[in-house]
Amino acid sequence: MAAYTAGRAGEVSHDSMFGGGVVLPLVGGGTVGILLHLHILGCMRGVPRVTLLATILCFAGVALFCGAGHEALSGTAWLLQNHWNLSEDTSLIIYQLIDIFLVVIYGTAGAFFLYGILLFTEGVLISRPRKSYSVSTACCGRCISVWFIILTYFLTIVWLGVFGFSTLPVLIGYNIRDACNIIPLGNPTSVCMDLRQYGLIPWNHTGGRLCDETLTSMCDTSEFNMAFNLYISACAGATVSVIAMLIYCTVLVYNYGMSQLLRRDDYCTKL
Repeated sequence: MAAYTAGRAGEVSHDSMFGGGVVLPLVGGGTVGILLHLHILGCMRGVPRVTLLATILCFAGVALFCGAGHEALSGTAWLLQNHWNLSEDTSLIIYQLIDIFLVVIYGTAGAFFLYGILLFTEGVLISRPRKSYSVSTACCGRCISVWFIILTYFLTIVWLGVFGFSTLPVLIGYNIRDACNIIPLGNPTSVCMDLRQYGLIPWNHTGGRLCDETLTSMCDTSEFNMAFNLYISACAGATVSVIAMLIYCTVLVYNYGMSQLLRRDDYCTKL
């Protein structure tokens, strides 16, 4: 059991059953400050720490992916117009993809901000009854938990696909950098990069091909290096989001299993 004793003026000591204590400064003196700290400590004990960790990772990963991805796509559009001789033609599939991804990024940022709050709230609501051994979970609550498990599992698969797709621009940028590094070595043959080989523009299009000096000048621009680093950051953000969704799945399944287990009168003999 834990005991709370008043120490010097403006402090309260939290003594645990293991001995020792933690001295906490009081916001206000006397009984009001002690009750305030007791309330804060009670709220902190009710916070599911693993769910909180998953929520922080989810927010950080989605923010990094959306922010870096948005700036990388904007920089890519500028490079295509100014160095690859591709006018902003809406009939080109590469510009259509950029416009679609920009809209998807806006929706992803808002949707996962709301979904992270919902998952954290669900973790708090299902953890408090279990910690207090109150297991009278309603049928509606159990259905909501199962719905969250299924939806989170599906979103985890989606984020795995996003992570795999986000590696493609990193691979293309690495190939372009590698081609630029070959040119200063005095290669007697001409070194070229053609975006048509990646399926980004049709083969009958005249632009989208750089060779030798023009390719080197493009690689030396700060916009290209910035876009390449931003694509790497977006890929890292997708990785963090996958980790967060995996933690969410684990926590949701564990909380649902424990709530079902504690509802049984003979659960001690079933462990």
